[in-house]
Amino acid sequence: MLGSLRNYELPSKHLSPPRGVTCYSELAGPQTAAPVVVLCFDGQAVPTLGQSVQQFSPRTFPPCALIGVHSDPQLRSKEYIAGNNTDIFEAHEAFVIDELIPWACREYSLKLERRRTAVWGCSNGGTLAMTMSTAYPEVFSCIFAFSVAGGMEYISRDALAAVEDTSYYLAAGNRETPFKKNNQAIAAFLREHSIPHECVIRPNRGHELSFWSEEFPVALEWAFGSK
Repeated sequence: MLGSLRNYELPSKHLSPPRGVTCYSELAGPQTAAPVVVLCFDGQAVPTLGQSVQQFSPRTFPPCALIGVHSDPQLRSKEYIAGNNTDIFEAHEAFVIDELIPWACREYSLKLERRRTAVWGCSNGGTLAMTMSTAYPEVFSCIFAFSVAGGMEYISRDALAAVEDTSYYLAAGNRETPFKKNNQAIAAFLREHSIPHECVIRPNRGHELSFWSEEFPVALEWAFGSK
């Protein structure tokens, strides 16, 4: 299935200067099924993720839209990790929830359905994806957290234990030992609390976009494909 890519600079009352956004959309004309919408942190990766989605086969998940918010290399750890800088973290969070998502719904005529809405991130972005799952459980039904930085260190155990009707797809490579252990620790916690999840450790893969992009459509198929 072919998709289109578009780049934007989105003005914000929370962030300055305007933040880059890259979107990949397979939505064209009337939709026979509700689309899958994925909020992607480190949105500069969306062209590579979209290419992997196009090439993935066999595929049973519906048409999808990826909404990628670019990371700021100077602020990334503060925007993505709660506690590093509360003001910066909360400003980025407000931009995503109050400005980016409503803008994307208008721009692409999206009507979000929680059951078809996911969030993706890798490394620090994976940590942020986990945080968003507990902060906004009414928005996201599925979390794609790849090579999570910090593991359970930055995740509220009480909030995570309380999630309902949310599933988690965790991926790491066996060449990135600290991140592999982080994902395994999260998976152990999810298993202990009977929270639906999948945790994969891929051989001969490391902390790299090529791995994450290959794994991305696998996660989509796991979460949204025909069972």
